[in-house]
Amino acid sequence: MALDEAAGLRSAVGPQAHGVWQAGCIALSFVGVIIRCVTVGYVAPGTSGRSTQEMQASALNETGMYSIVRHPLYLGNFLAMLGLTLALCVWWLVLLYGLAFLLYYERIMLAEEVFLRDRFGERYQTWAAHTPAFIPRLGLGGWRAPEGRFSLKRVLRRENSGLFALLVAFAFVEAAMRLAAGRRPVLPGVWWTALVLGVAAYTTLLILKRRTWLL
Repeated sequence: MALDEAAGLRSAVGPQAHGVWQAGCIALSFVGVIIRCVTVGYVAPGTSGRSTQEMQASALNETGMYSIVRHPLYLGNFLAMLGLTLALCVWWLVLLYGLAFLLYYERIMLAEEVFLRDRFGERYQTWAAHTPAFIPRLGLGGWRAPEGRFSLKRVLRRENSGLFALLVAFAFVEAAMRLAAGRRPVLPGVWWTALVLGVAAYTTLLILKRRTWLL
């Protein structure tokens, strides 16, 4: 039913307007990806890690993306998936996504903040007092340059899968909407080019990560 609504809206506004909308949605998602990449590339070793057992933080991140927002990785996640949800052109799906994200990530963010407050004490409280939790502070003087060097290796190792999954998801949405509109679900050449390049990049980086010391 949602795809039928999206297909109807697509027909109503015309292919050109819909193409502009889709491009904007893709751009929004990649803003989220860029936020994640900048965050991951500059974080100190032993922080912002992925652990299913316990929280870890050998240092308090206060520079780079962490100088304007306390949870830049979750902000990146939100924007990446928001762009994909908006591409479906169904308003209630966007609302549902926003509520689901809030319910899921709010508890995670609160738990992390309690952990950091206990670990770093007054230093954390001072940083948190002038750094917004989720909506970045974009005023002059808010940004503090990262202290370390940017690690492209860390970005490629950690963000490769997410970027490829986002590309596949957008391609799937495009094909599904074409099918719902009564058209053949055959993607235009630009999508196939992007998918082929995406598969090649993902496979190459996966091999480098698992079979070599480069990543």
